[in-house]
Amino acid sequence: MKILLLGCFVLLFCSCMNNQPVKLGYIGVLTGKYSDLGISGRNGASIAIEEINKSGGINGRKLDLIVKDNKLDPAQCITGAEELLEEGVIAIIGPMTSDMSIALLDLLNRKKVPMISPTASTPRLTGLDDYFLRVNPPDVTEAYSAANFFYTIKRITNVAVVYDLVNKSFTEGLYIAFKETFEKLGHVSIVPIPFSVEDNPDYSRICDSIIESKTDALFIIANSIDSALICQQLKKRNIDILRFLTGWAMTEEFINQAGNAANDVIFNHYHDTESTKPLYIKFLSNYQNKYGKKPDFIASLGYNAAYVIIQTLKKNSHPKDVKQAILDIGTFEGLQGTIQFDTYGDCSLERFYLTIKNNKITSYKDE
Repeated sequence: MKILLLGCFVLLFCSCMNNQPVKLGYIGVLTGKYSDLGISGRNGASIAIEEINKSGGINGRKLDLIVKDNKLDPAQCITGAEELLEEGVIAIIGPMTSDMSIALLDLLNRKKVPMISPTASTPRLTGLDDYFLRVNPPDVTEAYSAANFFYTIKRITNVAVVYDLVNKSFTEGLYIAFKETFEKLGHVSIVPIPFSVEDNPDYSRICDSIIESKTDALFIIANSIDSALICQQLKKRNIDILRFLTGWAMTEEFINQAGNAANDVIFNHYHDTESTKPLYIKFLSNYQNKYGKKPDFIASLGYNAAYVIIQTLKKNSHPKDVKQAILDIGTFEGLQGTIQFDTYGDCSLERFYLTIKNNKITSYKDE
């Protein structure tokens, strides 16, 4: 009888263990000026987790999303990741910026736990056999699209580039990639205007530098708030210059902060706010019901990052190496199309040009 009871206890214990939640981590900046990036990414990932849990989870096991705020500080980011690892997460969604992703690389390589960044795009992490994966393309694709827009579409050969030295791996990396690409197209002139938000920048002086550059176009590589403040300064002075912004600034926060100064800026992106893809329509509805607003591209990428892990676990609920399991599958259904990973965990997506009209993001049509 004792042996029988012991056997029943072991079976019950193993059954309980098998029903333990699968833990996923999320790490991003949730406080301060850059928080719109981290909050949107977290919200998008949360929707994906809630959807799978409502449908029964992974073989009956629920997914738990454990969230950490890295405060855009490398030391805090590492501490947060270590806490997630101690809690037993099998993968980390995030970080959202390139510098924070680089900060975590050594730790996660040693622990062999993948991070899947929704938005980090630095070329410094391209083509490496490591535990960093991403669901958006590297910087070089955005650099090429910006250069093509100025030179081929608008016939502009002189551009001022304003870029923030915070998150330098992305901003300066994109500036360099753009410069190299633009210069290959022909005889061009580029005026760099770097600044740092850590130095409490004078946006009026940045505007002075733009005017002094005597260029026909402006490429702003900065977060949504700083991009908005620069656009406001230009509008106050009635400076009519073509403005091209990165996807980093393509958020509701930018539109709210810039007001009418947001109109007519140009973006180059792969997120279609008018998409009719069934998976996106479902996500859009769930997101609006929970958060009371439409998702931005960051939320969509946060969802995609979580969804890649979910689809992997559906096919292999107990992978020994989650990173390799993802790469073995390679191709995933995303909200608005296929996500195709290469052997290094980088992906490619189709880009198109967008603009803002009447404070709404819409397709760009050359005039």
